[in-house]
Amino acid sequence: MRRSIIRFSENVQLAMGLIAAIAIAVLPHYTLEGSRFGGISAVAVGHAVACLVALWSLRSFGVSMTLTATSLTRKSPWGEVRIKWDEMERLEIGPACMWLVFHGAGNRIWMRKPVSSLASWFDDENDDDHEDPVLASLLEMAEHHRVPAESGILTPFKTSRA
Repeated sequence: MRRSIIRFSENVQLAMGLIAAIAIAVLPHYTLEGSRFGGISAVAVGHAVACLVALWSLRSFGVSMTLTATSLTRKSPWGEVRIKWDEMERLEIGPACMWLVFHGAGNRIWMRKPVSSLASWFDDENDDDHEDPVLASLLEMAEHHRVPAESGILTPFKTSRA
């Protein structure tokens, strides 16, 4: 591990989610106007989906993560969850490594795939060999502490808890 303390936020993920919600709300007006899905206007369906995406994105509002040699901490406006590395039981990795859930000591820390910047987000999407340094440090720390990793299809739907 290069640095002893790494701090990052989920602001990039929040921004990308809200931009996606706006696009989903606007797009049906230009492409699906007059169309219907099961008797419901395509525009109304688009607005409903946009609301769900916006709410999903708000899970990242005000979230900051702190990775140290001894623990992982998630702070949000609704509280703080900390798990020490020696108490960590497992790491659950969601589809395409887009979500991570750390389990240990009766606690759970849910996070979106950490990225250091918006440019890194796009580099990660366009280049298979690119790995964001924040994600690399996090996975390196988990490996260093021998935290077993497993894949989980329901990982995106979990929440942090203490």
